[in-house]
Amino acid sequence: MTDTVVYLFNETTEQDAGLSEAQRHAIRQAAPQMPVMRWNRARKAAVVATIIAGVFTREHVCKTYELSTEELDRWIALMDDFGVNGLEVTKVQKWRGAERASAGQKSVA
Repeated sequence: MTDTVVYLFNETTEQDAGLSEAQRHAIRQAAPQMPVMRWNRARKAAVVATIIAGVFTREHVCKTYELSTEELDRWIALMDDFGVNGLEVTKVQKWRGAERASAGQKSVA
């Protein structure tokens, strides 16, 4: 079911961009059940997709999944910038390292 969410997310670039009720239902059903023992990129993408599709609010997601607003905002930004692959922890660490390195180079110049 998570593959459905990723597909729908990739097909929908704007918030609430014409999803049918069946698509919203599929996204709602694909959202991870609590408790989530380990957050992988597919589960993170499913949660972000519920917000983008207008199925759940940010507040609901934060409360249900015990996430901080900062963490959820980071997931949304990573999806926006890098797609589903951006939600992999190892990728985030790699990109953050590159950002820090380029920031350090700019401050030296």
